[in-house]
Amino acid sequence: MKISRYIFPLAILLMVCISCKETKSKKASSTLSKKLPNIVLIVADDMGYGDISALNPSAKLKTPHLDSLLKNGIHFTDAHASSSVCTPSRYSILTGEYAWRSSLKRGVTWGYSQPIIPNEKETIASFLKKHGYETGFIGKWHLGLGWQAKKGITPPWETETHPSKYNGTDIDHAASLKSGPTTLGFDYFYGIPASLDMSPYCFIENNNVLDLPMHPIEAKESEKIPGLTQWKKGLASNNFSHGEVLTKLTDKAINYITENTAKDVPYFLNFSLTAPHSPILPSEKFMGSSEAGPYGDFVQMVDAVVGKITSTIKNTKQVNNTIILFTSDNGAPLFYLNPESTHQPNYIYRGQKADIYEGGHRIPLLASWKGHFPENLKIDSPAILMDIFATVADIIEKPIPPNVAIDSKSFLPNLKGDSTFVAHQDFLIHHSSRGFFAIRKDSLKLIDGLGSGGFTKPYKLKPEEGQPNFQVFNLKKDLEEENNLASEESKKQDSLLQILRTFTKDGK
Repeated sequence: MKISRYIFPLAILLMVCISCKETKSKKASSTLSKKLPNIVLIVADDMGYGDISALNPSAKLKTPHLDSLLKNGIHFTDAHASSSVCTPSRYSILTGEYAWRSSLKRGVTWGYSQPIIPNEKETIASFLKKHGYETGFIGKWHLGLGWQAKKGITPPWETETHPSKYNGTDIDHAASLKSGPTTLGFDYFYGIPASLDMSPYCFIENNNVLDLPMHPIEAKESEKIPGLTQWKKGLASNNFSHGEVLTKLTDKAINYITENTAKDVPYFLNFSLTAPHSPILPSEKFMGSSEAGPYGDFVQMVDAVVGKITSTIKNTKQVNNTIILFTSDNGAPLFYLNPESTHQPNYIYRGQKADIYEGGHRIPLLASWKGHFPENLKIDSPAILMDIFATVADIIEKPIPPNVAIDSKSFLPNLKGDSTFVAHQDFLIHHSSRGFFAIRKDSLKLIDGLGSGGFTKPYKLKPEEGQPNFQVFNLKKDLEEENNLASEESKKQDSLLQILRTFTKDGK
């Protein structure tokens, strides 16, 4: 009788313990299903929309790895860099802002330029870092670095010396950088200061130059592409080889993915390629592999790099937990191609890198996340690269702080399969290397100025008497931008021009 008195309470206690255990198990399972995804953002340099063979039926090259990424995910047909040149585009990706809000109003930075992103500014990297991510940047930076001048010397950026002409002789290359990727939210940085054709030619790890650029080299002209300068003269590290850079960066990216997978924490890798930007240096394996000359061979080498990254993610068994984004910083320059080439790197779109026309800023954008994003889905809604910030924030379900990424809008509904969703219901702004602005609302695009505003002649024209000083194209009917509608006076055109000038006034 005494024993039986304790049986019922013990049974109750046992049931409670089992219930607690089951609850903990369910919580663990729930947490596992909500594990933050790894994010790998690959940004090609000067690669056009038509350089992906799956997007260009008449392409004279083959990109099987990018085609596979497209087939296994989502591709945007109407995606844009925020500018038609690289520095401002990269600014927008990191900050979620139009780049003309920065100190850079036209053109690009150079190897010894000072930073255009202040250290205190929130970036996609610092945002993700606050939410538990390991963050890494590997590759071409090109947003200015905090170089220090030698003791007792006036820094060149405080004089009238143009950074593109500066030879770096007054820089203390051994001094730690005061600003760069690691002051903007990246835990790790390995890369080069700017484009691979700009000095100084050296590798930087975190805040320090690895091998001091003490060796002067002369400019190099292309032997196979008439008129193309492979690289400009400047200082280089003793063992620096332009042709080995892309391979070294790829190896670092592979190591980064492998090492951070082992840590079992989510990571964000911004892998910023140096190709197919000049110098056009396909490795021996890819020479003659395309029907588009050295440039096409180089694009195929880029495709192989993407294949190595996707294979690494598969090998680490993280395919179902890794978002892969591939894009380019602007359209392709046509002068990379031999004159006899029939390949169209920018597909049917008018113009090239630096131009305000579609060929300058319409770029490939692919997104893949196995088991989460639809496969082989085409999105025709417009998107712009600064939207990556807000989209990533939406994916991890974390709010963006006030006054951060102010121009970024999430296109997550597109990634979930809603092909009709339009992130920018109001308008988009485009910007060229020479400072031309354009506004896009629905299918109507208005360019504030005459000419390309970039590399294609004529760069800029004065209007004839009575001629409007702007261009208007209906992209729904005229994707090639051949039929200028500016002479057809309408209140809609006047309204667009007013919105554009008001929105971009004073670059704010």
